Amino acid sequence: LAAWIFAMIERLRRSGAFTSAVSGEIGALDVLQFTAWATTSAQLLGLAFCCNYICGAQIGVIDVFCQGMMERTPIIMAVHEWNLLQAVLRRASKTLELILLVLQAVTLLTALLAALDVTQGGRSLVDILPVAFLMSYVTQAFFR
Repeated sequence: LAAWIFAMIERLRRSGAFTSAVSGEIGALDVLQFTAWATTSAQLLGLAFCCNYICGAQIGVIDVFCQGMMERTPIIMAVHEWNLLQAVLRRASKTLELILLVLQAVTLLTALLAALDVTQGGRSLVDILPVAFLMSYVTQAFFR
């Protein structure tokens, strides 16, 4: 949440929305553009957070199983439990695979559009700082 709030403030600051709002020159198109960017970036960060949450839950389930194995001696019962756990992890990983595919596609597309905006749109690299900040958070979901 803090990453998103920081990106929103930086986006407003870099776009000149604060000065436009104070002078009363902010238009409906500016508000619509910022609202669309805020909504889509919040959805993207929410998806990345869900991905991290699912990965953390999978790690926790395996840790609990391993801890239970150390405390129990009958290996025969552990085989059945491991098979159940493996089925649950496989199903969760299948869903996680789709989430990661969407995150990778959106991250790549956003990076390409930001680069195009810098080269063709006449913006400086500092102007795409909020996008770069959000993309760094989303990218860390791949390395979890």
